[in-house]
Amino acid sequence: MFTSKHRFVISVIIIGFLTALPYIIYTRVNIERLQSPQYITMRNNINLEADERLFDFIPSSGFSEEDSSSLKNKTADKIKIYIYQLDDRFNMNITTCLSDPTNKPLHGRGCNYFNYQGYGKTLETMDKEGYVVTSQCQFGLEPIFHNKLLRSGLVTKDASKADLFYIPYYAGLSCFCGRGFKTLEKIVWTIIKTSAFFKKGKPHFMALSTVQRDLHLGGWVNGCSFLSGRPRAEHMKFVIIEGAPSQPDLIPAPYPSYIHYLRPNAHVAIDNARPIHVLMAGNPMTAFRKYLKLELDDEYKKYKGTGRYSLCLQTHSVNYTRLGYKTFQALLTATMRNATFCLQPHGDTPTRKSFFDGLLSGCIPVIFTNHSAYYPFIDMQHAGFPYPYHTFTILLNEEDIMKNKRSVLKLLGDIPTETIRKMQERIVEIGKYFQYGFYDDDDDAFTLTIQNVMNKFHIKNKTSHS
Repeated sequence: MFTSKHRFVISVIIIGFLTALPYIIYTRVNIERLQSPQYITMRNNINLEADERLFDFIPSSGFSEEDSSSLKNKTADKIKIYIYQLDDRFNMNITTCLSDPTNKPLHGRGCNYFNYQGYGKTLETMDKEGYVVTSQCQFGLEPIFHNKLLRSGLVTKDASKADLFYIPYYAGLSCFCGRGFKTLEKIVWTIIKTSAFFKKGKPHFMALSTVQRDLHLGGWVNGCSFLSGRPRAEHMKFVIIEGAPSQPDLIPAPYPSYIHYLRPNAHVAIDNARPIHVLMAGNPMTAFRKYLKLELDDEYKKYKGTGRYSLCLQTHSVNYTRLGYKTFQALLTATMRNATFCLQPHGDTPTRKSFFDGLLSGCIPVIFTNHSAYYPFIDMQHAGFPYPYHTFTILLNEEDIMKNKRSVLKLLGDIPTETIRKMQERIVEIGKYFQYGFYDDDDDAFTLTIQNVMNKFHIKNKTSHS
C-alpha cells in the first residue's frame, strides 16, 4: 500500500522524467539526423581543363522556378541565398586525398570532414547540459558552413530573387591536398567572374577553412595562393576562421569547436569553485608560451592536491587513456570545464581553436596584446551584437609581461570574484554564437556570421533566421 509520501516521490519522478523527455528526444533526433551524413560526391581522374560543361553551371539572369510553394510566403522577410550549382568535380579527390595512406596531406587525414555533415563523429553526449563533444578538426568550416546553409531554409533556387550568392568551393581543403589546386583556382575564378550576377555587382561570398596566410602567400602549401587571385571587388567577401584588419573583404567566423549545442539554451555549469585556476592547453612553440609554461608548471608542482592550482596541458603528448578518458577531446573539454581561466597565447597565427573550446566549456579566455582584433564579431559591436569582448574575455599585454617579467597568475589572481562570476554568466549568454549548432532553427555561429555578411554588404530589412 502506497503512503502519501510514496505517492509524492513517485509523482516527482514522473514529472521529472516527462520534463526531461523532450530534451532527450530532441537530443537523439538531432544526433541521429546529423550522424547520417550528406556526402558531396567526389569523382576522380577527370580532366577539368578539357571539360567545357563545367561552365554550364553559371546561373543565367533569367527566371527559374522557386524552391517550393511552401517557402514563398514563409521566407518573404528572410535573406535569400543562391548557391552556385558547381559541378561536384570542383571538390573532387579531397576525400580520397585526405584518407589515402600513400599521400601525405598537410592536414586533414582522419578528420572525416565529409562525414557527419562536417561536424565529426560524436564522442560524448551531455544530455542534461544539451551539447555534444565531437571529433571535429579545426579546419572544417567549409563543409559545415555549406551543410548549415543547405539546411537553413534561406536557400533559393531562383537566382534572380537572391540577395546573396554563395560559392560552395572548398578552397582550403583543396590546398591541403596539394593536388591540382592551381587548375581548380583558375577555373572557379573564371566561372565567378563570367557570371551574369557577378558582373551586375550582386553580393557574393564563400567560406574558407583555413587562415588567410595559407591561401594568400602560399603558407603551408607551396604555391597555393587562392586569395591572391581573387577579384578585388566590393561585392566579393570571404567568411574565414581568422580575420585580418587590413583586409576588409575577410569576415572572421568562429573555428569549429569540439563542442556543438543540441539546443540553443545549452550551456556548461559555471561556478567559482573550479579546481584549476589557470589552464593553458597547447605546446610551448613560442618564447611567450614557454614563459607561461614555466610559471604554470611551477604553480602546479607547488599546489597540486591542495585545492586550486594552475596547469599546462601539452595537448600532443598527454596520455589520455592512462587518465581514464576514451579520447583526447573528452580529456581536454573535461579539463576546461574545471578551469576558471584559459590562456590563449598566439601560435603561428594570432587566433586559436582552443579559444572556442575553452569558451564553450565555461572557461574565461585570456587573450594577449591586440590579437582580439582577429577574432569573430569584433566589428559587430556597433551593428547589433551587444556583447563586447571585454565582458567575457581578459586582455593582457604580452610585451609588458615579457619585458617586466610580470606574473600572469598574479594578474589573474587579482581579478575580483564578482567580476569572474559576471564574465561566466555572460559566457552562458553568448556561447551559442560561438558554435555551430546541431539545430537549424535558432541562433548560432552560422546565423550570426550570415548577419555579419549582410552587414558588410549593407543589406537591411532582412533576417538570417530560418
